[in-house]
Amino acid sequence: MRRQPNQSPEPIPIPNRDAVSRPVGIHVANRRWLSLGGKSSHTVMKKLITLFSICAVVAVSSTGCHKKPAPLKEGVLWSVRWIESSTANSVSTSGLYRTDKMNPQLGGNYGEDMYGVLYPTCLEVRFVGSRDSHAQIIPMSQIVWLEFGDGGVSIPKH
Repeated sequence: MRRQPNQSPEPIPIPNRDAVSRPVGIHVANRRWLSLGGKSSHTVMKKLITLFSICAVVAVSSTGCHKKPAPLKEGVLWSVRWIESSTANSVSTSGLYRTDKMNPQLGGNYGEDMYGVLYPTCLEVRFVGSRDSHAQIIPMSQIVWLEFGDGGVSIPKH
């Protein structure tokens, strides 16, 4: 029905508040579609879990979460100092230094031949020329000082 230009809109009926209220929702007359052809809900749940798992695997593999992030910087390390422990009263730091000149105020190992790879979340330190070829991972949040470069110092090989 069309409304005339000077005619007011039709009033919207307001339900009687004294009437019995029904829960609001969608009424499904035919519930067969919920059971996917009459199968048990246990089978439906298995199918949903399998479908969700497949989607999760595809999403993770397509976003590249399994790959290591690209390094921000890599090369010979001159020095790195980090916080080992921190309390309300004191901060304990340690470090690795390429130079042999020891500083009594700074703890750590001196005369180390190191190669570093800096990632967004951590620093991977590899020790060059040592019999034990291990790496040390230092979280970025703990690094206090970091210098790349050899400083013109060559370390004799063992």
